[in-house]
Amino acid sequence: MRDKLRIVWNTGIDASGYSSCARSYIRALHQNPKASVKAYISNVAKNINAQGLDRDELLFFSRLTTREIPEDHLSVTHSVPERMVLSKRKNILYTVCELQVPKIWTNICNNCDLVMTASSFCKEKLVESGVLDDKIKIVPHCHDISIWNENVKSLNIENLRGYNFLFVGDFTPRKNGDLLIDNFVRTFAGNKDVSLTIKGYFNSFKTEDQKRLLRRIRRCVENSGVGLSQSPPIFFYGEPILENLMPRFMASFDCLISPHRCEGWGLNLSQGQFLHKPVISTNYSGNLDFMNKDISYLIDIDGFEKVCDEMVMICPNYEGFEWAKINRDSLCDTMRHVFNNQDEARQKGIEAGKFMKDKFSYGPISDLLVNVLEKFKG
Repeated sequence: MRDKLRIVWNTGIDASGYSSCARSYIRALHQNPKASVKAYISNVAKNINAQGLDRDELLFFSRLTTREIPEDHLSVTHSVPERMVLSKRKNILYTVCELQVPKIWTNICNNCDLVMTASSFCKEKLVESGVLDDKIKIVPHCHDISIWNENVKSLNIENLRGYNFLFVGDFTPRKNGDLLIDNFVRTFAGNKDVSLTIKGYFNSFKTEDQKRLLRRIRRCVENSGVGLSQSPPIFFYGEPILENLMPRFMASFDCLISPHRCEGWGLNLSQGQFLHKPVISTNYSGNLDFMNKDISYLIDIDGFEKVCDEMVMICPNYEGFEWAKINRDSLCDTMRHVFNNQDEARQKGIEAGKFMKDKFSYGPISDLLVNVLEKFKG
């Protein structure tokens, strides 16, 4: 019997997509008989540290936590490249990107021995930025089918209507929540039997940030020109949800929607498909590794445009780059089509769930990860 591959995974423990994906890799490797994994915790996102993590999750990672990296272990840093600390040992980075990356990222990646990333789109953008192709390996994100599946029981959420759309994510211009709200209101003006719930945050989960975001959502409705009295219901939930409740929360809605401008992967989109829910998203970037017109609903784009100033202020690395421009008619038509063809949408969700389970559950992805790392180790 061959020795197990020994790995230390360096990640933060917080509510970010980076952390959620890193924890999934660690759990997947922990279940894989060919691997032995430890966690090196390095929190940097102080505004969201440990948010949304329940007691069992924290206890699990406390049992796996190490404060040193033994010589016989491979060390994987799961972060943006500028947080990578290069050492004399083998340097392995796991990172994602939504656009081309700045020169400093390129230099750090090229000084690593191995760069793993989530999607073919991420690899494409890294290569376009000058990262050496032969350093990059694609290892998609993965989900636990014992938690993310079609049998998840929905929560008893008050005020939901006959059909309910859900948006999940940080409310930045990249995620395009403003555009979604404006076009949702215009598409379903006067219809009180369809709703949109925004499960989002901006900057942090603090009360003042929640209030600021709530005011922004209200302005989007007011600026649509439809009028508050004719607006379909829009609900906002700004508190962090424990990860063991998140599948039940998402399962409470009929359709997940994200008209993003670019995604390295699209974590909530893949989660929605694991739940056998129909998902609407942009026909561009990382989500196309698991979304297509047979199992999903894709919004057309009208080419590309310069990243807006607001997003550059949030993430200066985006300066000088372009992202997708959403076709508003396609967004509205797609929402209307799903609402008017609910049986078809449910069937697409079922097909999507089968596809996700086969391709992106813990088993196949942890096997791929072990294979990539074993080949690298030689």
